[in-house]
Amino acid sequence: MTELLVKRFVRDSEDINSPAVRQRYGMLSGVVGIVCNVLLSCAKLVIGLVSGSISVLSDALNNVSDVVSSLVTIFGYRAASKPADEDHPYGHGRTEYLASLTIGVLIVYLGISLLTESVKKVISPEELRPDVISLAVLFMSAALKVWLSAFNKKLGKKINSPVMMATSQDARNDVMTTSAAFIGVAAAFFTDLPVDGVMGAVVSVYVILSGVNVLRETADDIIGRPGDSEMVERINEIAAGYPRILGIHDVLIHDYGPGRVLASCHAEVSADEKLMEIHDVVDDAEREIERQLGVHITMHIDPVDFADPRLKEIRDTIQAYADKVLPGGNVHDLHIIHADTITFDLLLPYGKGHKEAEDDILRFAEERYNDYHVKMYVEHGYDGAF
Repeated sequence: MTELLVKRFVRDSEDINSPAVRQRYGMLSGVVGIVCNVLLSCAKLVIGLVSGSISVLSDALNNVSDVVSSLVTIFGYRAASKPADEDHPYGHGRTEYLASLTIGVLIVYLGISLLTESVKKVISPEELRPDVISLAVLFMSAALKVWLSAFNKKLGKKINSPVMMATSQDARNDVMTTSAAFIGVAAAFFTDLPVDGVMGAVVSVYVILSGVNVLRETADDIIGRPGDSEMVERINEIAAGYPRILGIHDVLIHDYGPGRVLASCHAEVSADEKLMEIHDVVDDAEREIERQLGVHITMHIDPVDFADPRLKEIRDTIQAYADKVLPGGNVHDLHIIHADTITFDLLLPYGKGHKEAEDDILRFAEERYNDYHVKMYVEHGYDGAF
């Protein structure tokens, strides 16, 4: 069903890096969500008023909030698809994150509202008037929400959309709330205990926690996550296809929203290369990375004198020692300057307290090559490889 809808309503559906195509996906997700949730909210509102069930009425309110979420989704993708302009040269892709934050806030607000009403129902229970038709409608509602969750999850994974993944999570929550409403109504056939209110309270806590999770995930996207390790690996693989590029390091990825990723890195090349020739090679590699991955990358050329066996021996020796005291540490950009100074960079992961190991590596290099003045520059990785 999902593939059929995509084929019917999303033109150029495979070009997922295109803002226009992403907008079409967002419109599809939003419209499908609005249609489903308007029908469900109307049906549950009638059932809730007839039966007097607070869990069913709360679930109807839940579907109304889902209509709002779908409208936010449409707005988010429409805004994100706007081209770059003078005030926003990196595009408007991060608008999707703002839309996702809005959905997260709605989920938390809804959860708190449901919890408040459910507690009231437990304290002051009211008589329910259940019927089989109500149960049948609630069962079909849960089944539709299972499909809607899978639908948004599939679209979200296809285009790497935090908004659709948040919407999918919200639909999964709806399955829980509808199931709770079903149990609350069904229990009224057998007992006068306030099962309706208790089930509403339990699910409300689950809804609140899921909303907090959506907010946390989206906040991480806005603040800045490490670069995707799979993307970094693919960049390395493509660069390795150019034999005159001997290796890359210091890969930095800047995420300006889905479909708008910028990156930079250092490309090691032989010091014997002619500048104009190797510049053209690096340009070709940059274009190929953008063609395959949709990542606009800038490569900084690092000339390395691999013909000097002394440099290779020094680098390999320091790297071998670094591997012992600090697994994951990477030694690169090693040079001998002014005939009496060794300089190199040590790339480290963030947040693991490496000061003692850093001092140990520098001390080893100074003692091993005491006829040189040794300078070590510590850097931290941004690519998530650690």
